[in-house]
Amino acid sequence: LVRTALTNSNATLYTVSGTAVITSIVVCNTNASDRTFTLSLDGQKLFDETTIAGDTTVIAEIKQTMTNGTLIEGLASVTTDVKVHISGMVIS
Repeated sequence: LVRTALTNSNATLYTVSGTAVITSIVVCNTNASDRTFTLSLDGQKLFDETTIAGDTTVIAEIKQTMTNGTLIEGLASVTTDVKVHISGMVIS
Protein backbone atom coordinates (compact mmCIF):
# COMPACT_ATOMS: atom_id res chain seq x y z
CA LEU A 1 0.00 0.00 0.00
CA VAL A 2 2.77 2.44 0.96
CA ARG A 3 6.53 2.55 0.49
CA THR A 4 8.10 5.93 1.21
CA ALA A 5 10.44 8.00 3.34
CA LEU A 6 8.73 10.01 6.09
CA THR A 7 9.11 13.78 6.19
CA ASN A 8 9.32 15.96 9.30
CA SER A 9 5.75 17.21 8.92
CA ASN A 10 2.58 15.14 9.06
CA ALA A 11 1.57 13.91 5.62
CA THR A 12 -1.01 11.61 4.12
CA LEU A 13 0.75 8.45 3.00
CA TYR A 14 -2.30 6.63 1.65
CA THR A 15 -6.01 7.30 1.17
CA VAL A 16 -8.15 4.16 1.11
CA SER A 17 -10.30 3.70 -1.97
CA GLY A 18 -12.93 1.05 -1.25
CA THR A 19 -11.86 -1.27 1.56
CA ALA A 20 -8.28 -2.15 2.48
CA VAL A 21 -6.68 -4.48 5.02
CA ILE A 22 -3.28 -3.58 6.46
CA THR A 23 -1.24 -6.69 7.25
CA SER A 24 2.16 -5.34 8.31
CA ILE A 25 4.13 -2.17 8.92
CA VAL A 26 7.91 -2.05 8.53
CA VAL A 27 9.77 1.06 9.71
CA CYS A 28 13.51 1.43 9.10
CA ASN A 29 15.88 4.09 10.44
CA THR A 30 18.65 4.39 7.85
CA ASN A 31 20.71 6.79 9.96
CA ALA A 32 23.14 5.83 12.75
CA SER A 33 21.41 8.25 15.17
CA ASP A 34 18.11 7.61 16.96
CA ARG A 35 15.02 9.11 15.32
CA THR A 36 11.33 9.30 16.23
CA PHE A 37 8.29 8.61 14.10
CA THR A 38 4.51 8.83 14.29
CA LEU A 39 2.05 6.74 12.26
CA SER A 40 -1.74 7.14 12.38
CA LEU A 41 -4.55 5.10 10.90
CA ASP A 42 -7.69 7.17 10.44
CA GLY A 43 -6.56 9.64 13.11
CA GLN A 44 -5.66 6.96 15.66
CA LYS A 45 -1.97 6.90 16.48
CA LEU A 46 -0.37 3.46 16.29
CA PHE A 47 3.07 4.92 16.97
CA ASP A 48 3.27 8.32 18.70
CA GLU A 49 6.72 9.92 18.62
CA THR A 50 8.18 6.44 18.97
CA THR A 51 11.96 6.27 19.15
CA ILE A 52 13.66 3.99 16.64
CA ALA A 53 17.34 3.33 17.26
CA GLY A 54 19.89 4.09 14.57
CA ASP A 55 20.27 1.50 11.82
CA THR A 56 17.28 -0.43 13.17
CA THR A 57 14.10 -1.89 11.69
CA VAL A 58 10.76 -2.29 13.49
CA ILE A 59 8.19 -4.77 12.19
CA ALA A 60 4.56 -4.72 13.33
CA GLU A 61 2.29 -7.53 12.16
CA ILE A 62 -1.30 -6.28 12.32
CA LYS A 63 -4.65 -7.01 10.74
CA GLN A 64 -6.56 -3.75 10.37
CA THR A 65 -9.49 -3.15 8.04
CA MET A 66 -9.90 0.40 6.77
CA THR A 67 -12.88 1.78 4.88
CA ASN A 68 -13.24 4.16 1.95
CA GLY A 69 -11.73 7.60 2.50
CA THR A 70 -9.76 6.78 5.65
CA LEU A 71 -6.14 7.91 5.81
CA ILE A 72 -2.74 6.54 6.74
CA GLU A 73 -0.60 9.45 7.91
CA GLY A 74 2.91 9.80 9.27
CA LEU A 75 5.97 11.87 10.05
CA ALA A 76 9.50 11.49 11.44
CA SER A 77 11.83 13.71 13.44
CA VAL A 78 14.19 14.06 10.45
CA THR A 79 13.23 14.06 6.77
CA THR A 80 14.34 11.04 4.66
CA ASP A 81 16.04 9.03 7.47
CA VAL A 82 12.99 6.95 8.41
CA LYS A 83 11.49 4.73 5.71
CA VAL A 84 8.12 3.02 5.99
CA HIS A 85 6.62 0.08 4.10
CA ILE A 86 2.98 -0.72 4.81
CA SER A 87 1.73 -3.97 3.28
CA GLY A 88 -1.85 -5.01 2.78
CA MET A 89 -4.51 -5.57 0.20
CA VAL A 90 -7.34 -3.62 -1.33
CA ILE A 91 -10.53 -5.66 -1.22
CA SER A 92 -12.83 -3.44 -3.23
